[in-house]
Amino acid sequence: MANDIEFTFEVSGFLGAFKVESFRVTEALSAPFEMSLTVLSENDDITFDTLSRKTGVLNVYGQGAAAARQFNGTISELSYLGSGRRYSRYHITLVPQLWFLTQRQDCRIFQNKTAPDIIRDVFDDAGMSDYRFELAAQYQAKDYVVQYRENDHHFVQRLLAEHGMWFYFEHSDAAHTMVIVDSNDAIPELISTPLNASYLGPMLFQSQGGGVSDKEHIFDLEQIHRALTSDVSYSDYNYLTPKIPQGKEAEEGPNWDLQRYDYPGRYTSPDFGALRSKEWMSEYAVDSHQIQASSNIMRLASGLSFDIN
Repeated sequence: MANDIEFTFEVSGFLGAFKVESFRVTEALSAPFEMSLTVLSENDDITFDTLSRKTGVLNVYGQGAAAARQFNGTISELSYLGSGRRYSRYHITLVPQLWFLTQRQDCRIFQNKTAPDIIRDVFDDAGMSDYRFELAAQYQAKDYVVQYRENDHHFVQRLLAEHGMWFYFEHSDAAHTMVIVDSNDAIPELISTPLNASYLGPMLFQSQGGGVSDKEHIFDLEQIHRALTSDVSYSDYNYLTPKIPQGKEAEEGPNWDLQRYDYPGRYTSPDFGALRSKEWMSEYAVDSHQIQASSNIMRLASGLSFDIN
């Protein structure tokens, strides 16, 4: 028997109550999430200054004994939509702390630091503390890295992409934490408990129209294959070791004739060139095979793994 669906929304430091009329949450790997809510309040004079950059928490109930899914974000936008006899309607947008880095721009040089160290410096300078690294690879310090007339968010995204790192967010009452990883081994499994699920068996796939109404399930599943680059090659020259070959190549997939070559590779050792080639190849491998599906499972979240039965 399906549970009643309920949504609650609270803003830290705001004494008024909100009723959730509707909401939409968009999240993906390596991208800032966005929460868009239409809420009702008995207060008809809420100003943006009252809510600006405050923490809001959306709880979604209906599968399990507690909240099946929780979203924590920072308010970036408020719109007044009008008033009725009892309630006033507002539209509220919440984003992660990471999003506010799009509003900061700088020109600076980082010397003799690794990519994770540079990212830490950017976050710490912006006052962003809810993040952590779970990295498997070793990162080489660079002589210098330049951020020139570039916003902090774009600069960080560029470093992450260049070094094969990606991120997702963990949500709780207190915070949303940005988790930066570089290996599939670091991806946690989606946990199902009586608190966040009404069905504790394996994830069910139902291909027939209408699905299984009394069980959480996945439907409309399709696999997508694309013919993309299957061979990447880097090359460079190190005048200190001219006799040591610097060219490195990585292959994955059947389309060996679809090769991408780049020079200079901007590395000083063959080992680092091999790592750069592998990271570049992974970018195309991810897009070559994907799965799309729909579901009624509330606890699904980006950055988690699960099996389908």
